Parts: sequence; C-alpha cells; structure tokens
Amino acid sequence: MAKQFTGIDGALYVDGVKVARVSNWSFTASVDTLEITSLGDYARNYVQGVQSFSGSATLFYYENASNLIEGRAMMTDVIRTTQTPTEPTHTMELRFDNGSQARRVAFKCALNQVEISATTGEIIQANVSFTVCGPLTTVTMV
Repeated sequence: MAKQFTGIDGALYVDGVKVARVSNWSFTASVDTLEITSLGDYARNYVQGVQSFSGSATLFYYENASNLIEGRAMMTDVIRTTQTPTEPTHTMELRFDNGSQARRVAFKCALNQVEISATTGEIIQANVSFTVCGPLTTVTMV
C-alpha cells in the first residue's frame, strides 16, 4: 500500500536513543563537481567528487524525570567550559517510521552550533547544527 510520510512519522536518534521532544530536523547532502575539461574540448565537462552532509534539529527544551535536559549530550559538545571534542562525538539517525519498517539515514557527526531561544508564550527551544564526519553508515531513506 502507498504511504505518504508526514512529520508524525519523523524521529531523531542520538547514540541509539530516541530524542523524544523534537520539533523538526533537516538533512542536506551535497557533492562537489570536479572539472575534467581538456584542451581542445568545446564544452566543459564535470564528474562528481567528494560528498558532504550536514543538518540541524530543533529540540524542545525539556527536563525529563531524571532532572536532565533531553538532548543535552548534543548541546554539551558545544556549550562547555572545557576543550571541545576533537573526534566525531555522536552517532545520529534520522528516520521516517512506517510501522516495523523505517526509512533512515545514519552517520557519525560533530555538533557545531547550538542556539537556545526563549519567547514569551512559547516553549523554549534548542536549535542544534551538525556536520557529518566520513561516509554515511546507513541509507534506506531514498
């Protein structure tokens, strides 16, 4: 049967744990183009080169039953009083759930930006940005 995915199907996992209070996430994939035009060619020619991936997520600032902020592992990579990590710090999985089957993309990443915002009458949110380190480890999203 055909399935149209909506936001209710989306999920974000960090280090194998589902982050429960996610408003949205985005994922961007790109590939460099390398010119291979030779002398005497009458038109430019290109091939695909190195891939790169990045994305972001918006988390509701939420304290769980253990009095810990959900998603804090991602935020403490950037907001800290000690030196930032020098290696990819998390395994992240973005997915669309479809019953027992999930469309997903998984990877190791480094967090590079955290923005926490508070607005009158709104739930406080944390926007996090990440850059994928190395190749994707799983791709069933496409």
